[in-house]
Amino acid sequence: HVSPRPDGHAPRTFAALWRSVSRPQLRWVCLALLCVDFPQNVGVSLIGPFLLDVGLTQPQVGTVSGVLGLSAALGGAMVAGVVASRVPRARALVGGALVQLVPLALLGWRAESRPMPVAMAAVLVIATYAAAGAVNVILNAWLMDQTSPAQPTTDYAVMSAAHTATYVAADPVAGALAGALGFRHYFLGTSAAAVLGVAATVWVIGHARRATDASLDARPTAAPGCAHP
Repeated sequence: HVSPRPDGHAPRTFAALWRSVSRPQLRWVCLALLCVDFPQNVGVSLIGPFLLDVGLTQPQVGTVSGVLGLSAALGGAMVAGVVASRVPRARALVGGALVQLVPLALLGWRAESRPMPVAMAAVLVIATYAAAGAVNVILNAWLMDQTSPAQPTTDYAVMSAAHTATYVAADPVAGALAGALGFRHYFLGTSAAAVLGVAATVWVIGHARRATDASLDARPTAAPGCAHP
């Protein structure tokens, strides 16, 4: 049993979390995660089993997915960091949503290639992981834009938790889809979902921007000559 702290730290923490959860931006953030991030996470979840299915050995899967794929994700993240600092975040997010559907469609197109040459598998995995790494950075930068000036750390923590939830939910969905449809239609289906997600993302971003502008307009302003504490 832990006794409550006399300074009221726990009530203040819960109040801050409640303010974050109650903000209109959170529902638009969750919708953006469903539109942009969830199709990609579902598509990427079964890269390893897919590579085994098309004939790669376990050491080859480790090299292609583990070494080359993660290196590509790092490279994509670095490129996205530069892009996100020079291009409006909303435009970069829509562009990333468009880019990520291409490797998913290519995976679906080549899913029936058995045995798949290791070089082809490497190219497909590199493209998929690079797009995933790039979108992840841009999406997190956009999440930061949705935080409030009053408590940005708490807001971002809540949004990051929602972001992580998309990874947790993606695995069982991916397994069910691949088992029912086969890898070809599984990847083609996730790429089609990503296409729909692009259109929905534009709509979500517009609503999120208006919600942010409304919350800023609603902030109290200090009277002339009065300094903030």
